[in-house]
Amino acid sequence: MFDREFRLSQFYFSILQILRIFTDTIEETQKEVEHTRRQFEAYFEPQFNSRARGFKNIFGDTDEEELSKIQTFRAMIDSEWGRVTSFQKGLATNLIEHIKKKSEEIESLRDGVSLRKRDVNRPAN
Repeated sequence: MFDREFRLSQFYFSILQILRIFTDTIEETQKEVEHTRRQFEAYFEPQFNSRARGFKNIFGDTDEEELSKIQTFRAMIDSEWGRVTSFQKGLATNLIEHIKKKSEEIESLRDGVSLRKRDVNRPAN
């Protein structure tokens, strides 16, 4: 099939560009989730530390039960952030792999159109 007006070539090129944009957006989303986690930790870390230092009983001793609650809470938050980032990373990886396969299929179709164009334009021997 000869594509004299380059419609198929333009179509394949457009699809490949859209798939690249999708991949970039997915990768940016991954970075944003990590960035949000770091911002969250940077904001709350000083508060955790000040609360841990501030828990004293009437004798001025550190209240171990309150410290234990803070540590448990911090561990729970870390665990939840880990689940969120792991889940998002898994989805992103699957999507990017799927997009990569589709891109390869479309590149193959595009290359087929290009080869046909070259064959048609060659002089007959």
